[in-house]
Amino acid sequence: MTGGGGTASIKRAFQVAPGETIQKDDVVTVVDDKLYRNREMKLSELPRFSPDVYYLPLGIENMSVHPIGGDSFIHIGMTATYIHIIRAEATAGGIQVIAQKSLPVFGSEGIYKLHFKPLTADTGILYYLEYNTSQWAFRMIRWPGEEELRVGLPYEIELYTYGTVAVESLSEQSFLVTWVCGKEPAKVLKSVSFAINRVYDTIEIMGTPLSVETNETLHDDFALSKLADQLFVASFWLKGATRGTIVNQLLQINQDGVPVAGVRTAVNTPNNNLVELRQLVLSPTKFVLINKLDTMLNYYTVFLEETDLLIGIIHQVSLTDPFFDAVKLSSDRILTAINAGSTTGALTLSILDTANPMVRSIASKVILSTVKGNHNKLQLVPMGNDIFVLGFNHVTEPGYNYTQAAMLRVTTEVIDVFTQQEQLINIWDKDAVAEVFRFSPIGTGGRFIAAGRGRLKIYRCGWSPMRFITSGIGEFKEATGDHGFIKRTMDVVRLTNGYIAIAYRERDTWHGKLSVFKPADGGYQPLLSHTFSYSHIDNPSIVELDPGTIAVQFKQRIVPAYDSKQLDRGEGIEEMKVMVATITESGLTNKMTSGVTYLAQLYVNSHFTKLDNGCLLHVGVTSGSQAVVAQVVKYQAQGTAMYSFGRYLALDYERGNVESIQLAGNKVAVHTFSCTILLEISSNGDLVAFERIYSELTNRKTLGFVSDGKGGAAQITINNSNNGLETTSYSSLNNGLYQTADTVARKKQAFAVKSKMTNFGGRAAFVYRARWESGRDASYDAPHQNLWLALLDIDMETDGDGTPPKDRFYPFPGAVDIVPVFIPLDHQSAFCVGTDEYGNQVYMLAYGDGESLSYGRPYLTPLGVASSAGNGGEHVEVTVRGISESETPLMPGAVYYNGRDGKLCLTAGGKKIGIAISEHELLVE
Repeated sequence: MTGGGGTASIKRAFQVAPGETIQKDDVVTVVDDKLYRNREMKLSELPRFSPDVYYLPLGIENMSVHPIGGDSFIHIGMTATYIHIIRAEATAGGIQVIAQKSLPVFGSEGIYKLHFKPLTADTGILYYLEYNTSQWAFRMIRWPGEEELRVGLPYEIELYTYGTVAVESLSEQSFLVTWVCGKEPAKVLKSVSFAINRVYDTIEIMGTPLSVETNETLHDDFALSKLADQLFVASFWLKGATRGTIVNQLLQINQDGVPVAGVRTAVNTPNNNLVELRQLVLSPTKFVLINKLDTMLNYYTVFLEETDLLIGIIHQVSLTDPFFDAVKLSSDRILTAINAGSTTGALTLSILDTANPMVRSIASKVILSTVKGNHNKLQLVPMGNDIFVLGFNHVTEPGYNYTQAAMLRVTTEVIDVFTQQEQLINIWDKDAVAEVFRFSPIGTGGRFIAAGRGRLKIYRCGWSPMRFITSGIGEFKEATGDHGFIKRTMDVVRLTNGYIAIAYRERDTWHGKLSVFKPADGGYQPLLSHTFSYSHIDNPSIVELDPGTIAVQFKQRIVPAYDSKQLDRGEGIEEMKVMVATITESGLTNKMTSGVTYLAQLYVNSHFTKLDNGCLLHVGVTSGSQAVVAQVVKYQAQGTAMYSFGRYLALDYERGNVESIQLAGNKVAVHTFSCTILLEISSNGDLVAFERIYSELTNRKTLGFVSDGKGGAAQITINNSNNGLETTSYSSLNNGLYQTADTVARKKQAFAVKSKMTNFGGRAAFVYRARWESGRDASYDAPHQNLWLALLDIDMETDGDGTPPKDRFYPFPGAVDIVPVFIPLDHQSAFCVGTDEYGNQVYMLAYGDGESLSYGRPYLTPLGVASSAGNGGEHVEVTVRGISESETPLMPGAVYYNGRDGKLCLTAGGKKIGIAISEHELLVE
């Protein structure tokens, strides 16, 4: 304590928390006797739970994704008001955004068309058309070096077209633009060169556009490709009375860098109903022309011999719907994928040979026979080493609509066997159409980016030594597919060494995933991610058997299904599994997965509860009679992983759900949402069921139970009359549960509890969805509105109006369909999983001091002002009360508050710190 002039100052020294830096005059707080700058952490600063997933700012539509070398890629998206460009890298640690730019859109209705064309290793052209205009804008985008992203000024030109605008590279300093102009009395196919100024990142036109073809029947869509340096070919369509004509026109670039017309050839088509023209260049002297008409798909080989273009004999495939794609296999062969129609739905691969004038089929294979839909877009992505990924829509029947990807192995001769269980996954969990997704290979390790619905996600695939296609770490949410039949998609446990282990059903692929986090300076960091099932899993339950050894119980489909068969349940369709593994600093070891052989019948919904005697209580709902049953099991390191230990006991009937909580020792309360049974486990594993209580209180709905830490429990309910949260206390006495106090209203309204209920320093802690009288619910577009963290003081006596004086309610950062995680670590902190403002699933620590609560770092009740500076591990003196001498000039007489950045500020909003009594003295109150 110091004093002067009649004013005493109280100062104390604290050790700075690991990884923290304190500067003099910072507002500070203390957690676990460690000093922190008392500042708020933005949600966007929080680490992503899945670094392989990146959500774009809200409202962005994915338009283009392109690899730019190594593990880097460019992504371009747009909203109605701006274009969003990012340069990113798909590192071992996930998607890292290196640089980003936003370009304003000045039209009131947004952009009609947007394209991106890479020209060189570090340059591309972005070109777009706004609605209700014919003026196209061209911009140069450059990504020199390892971190730069540069966007040039727009060059705007009236092209008078809403059809195809094709861009091809001419050189490092120029590119070619071709389009169909509709301004003249008759339509004109035009082509012109543009010059690039790399010093100023500008574009300008070179000369007068070449008129390639003038014809009023000219179609707005055409195809353009580069055959060789300074040599291009355009294929365009002229519509006749009963037939169409395809014209293939050579374009050569003269010494001045401008295009001139070369030779041409033409071929008539069977009818005049054009859907699409496409070219696939195989060599400088050959390309395949693909012509989609209304009921057929036509292939032609076009040869360049000296100065002539020769067109081969037509190869026809019946195809009603417009869904197809094709990629080059070699200089003579191509791989095609077609979807036979919205009614028959046969997804077929074919290898076509073009060595002779007539295209012929070498091999063909039906991959899936039930691929239907009117919004499909087939996308073949070469991954290298004869591996291809095919993106498509899988609409097996109304209501079952998934965007998916199939991994394929195709040589120039053979299409390998397709095994759905190993080679098919979901890209989006449900109700998405493939035409809004973009796919791109990344690097050389069998990875690809799927961009769609405002999200980028890395997927991985491999063929040897095992076939797999899956996501990385992924995400989890309340229900994925299955139309709400899944009761639980995630479970979490804190291990004795402080690690956090999360077992979950991945939201898109439905695979079983395990993510483990370890303590680190300032919070937690990822330790490992593991896929424990490539089938469709649900109802995972995870417990710690011994220090560092976990058991994950889950149910999986024997044969995965992405159609209505996914709703089938029961014996022969699903199976129960348990994975046992040891988690160490170096990763996952001693892993063993086995069937649950001790079950009399399959459990629809079940979970483990750890007992004090080292055993597990396995409680579940059977698939047949919907009976609630319980059984004590043990783990042994050799032989069968789990075996029965004691009697199999039926507890209740015709119940769809069940939960259990350990009260004390080997006493467990099993709640079936109609009654609660107190169980005690004897030393020989037998279960003793004591008198049950029927826990559905009058006019109330039970949300769950939480242990009070003293052998009793608190029942959390919703009052059906006013939707208010309530609690009822119970004690364990004489082998029964007895209500010990009146039901207490909590003055908050709720729809449902969204997280596991836990005890956090004597309070019932859970995340709930708030019910408001007016306002908006959370959604994808506005995810942070109505999820709240409740801390209900179940130990306190009530005050005069029946409300406990220590209840606390805080907003929780979570999207509407993501399962929140809140796992207490001690009386002041908890491990959490939520979402940021864009929808990225994030993990963090929550810090609480009884009054305030913050996420990511302490932003709590301020302790005082730092009188000195220091880094992690050093000691810093803090003025708790009295006069603090400030290096920062102050405004005498002004009141200073705790700013969100942990600095003193004049803006009211944070906690009051004190009053400036001079330019360099602050009276800390």
